[in-house]
Amino acid sequence: MRKIPTKLDNCPIIESVLEIRFDSSFDRNVVFPMLYSTISDDYLPPTPLPILQIPENVRATDPNLCFQPYYRLVLKEDPNVSIQIGPRVIAFSFTQNYKGWDAFKSYVTKYVGQFQKTDVIKKVLRLGFRVINFFDWDIYKKGIELQISLSGNSIPYHETALKTKFIDGKYESTVNIINNATLNSINGNRLGSIIDIDTYSVRCESFFDKISTYMDEAHSAEKSIFFNLLTEELIAELKPTYNDSL
Repeated sequence: MRKIPTKLDNCPIIESVLEIRFDSSFDRNVVFPMLYSTISDDYLPPTPLPILQIPENVRATDPNLCFQPYYRLVLKEDPNVSIQIGPRVIAFSFTQNYKGWDAFKSYVTKYVGQFQKTDVIKKVLRLGFRVINFFDWDIYKKGIELQISLSGNSIPYHETALKTKFIDGKYESTVNIINNATLNSINGNRLGSIIDIDTYSVRCESFFDKISTYMDEAHSAEKSIFFNLLTEELIAELKPTYNDSL
């Protein structure tokens, strides 16, 4: 197992999301107002999401919709930081300017602590940590420790999407690798590749007491998969920093 960097100067992360799915003793219609009241001073007014156009009874019973957020809130001091909230889900997001794990963890921990005081979250059902990385080239042809062949011959990789799953103890990771992705940015559209890793666990006992441990474990599982997918040459291009004491 290769050594994992603690930091990348050329970080390819375009979005990181930590999602908490939960059960609540409160009526679905009061969950958002109660949670929002604890953070309203820090965020811009909420933006309703398209799911609210679907009838409430469908949203509440459809297993594909019941854990979807209803509102998005953007941090006043940083438009790249947001929270999405639904009756049974909270999702914290950093986009574009990822500031590192310590900053992300501190941000999440702060607001989870405020949400905890409302007693809205009765039981955490799932903790997920998702990271999306973007590269300005065909990742299958440069930088990845992965080869796909057909009858012993390498495929041309013109438009290739791979989905697979890794299991590490209580954490499962769904990995998507796509080489014909378009990134919309303020500088125009960019064509390249995405490595999307969604790491999650449904074993979240004593969640509020162990949230720091759960987050670190999910983060470590995601990082291990990501760096073991990459070649040493690409990792060097990303300008890694290592903790020599580890």
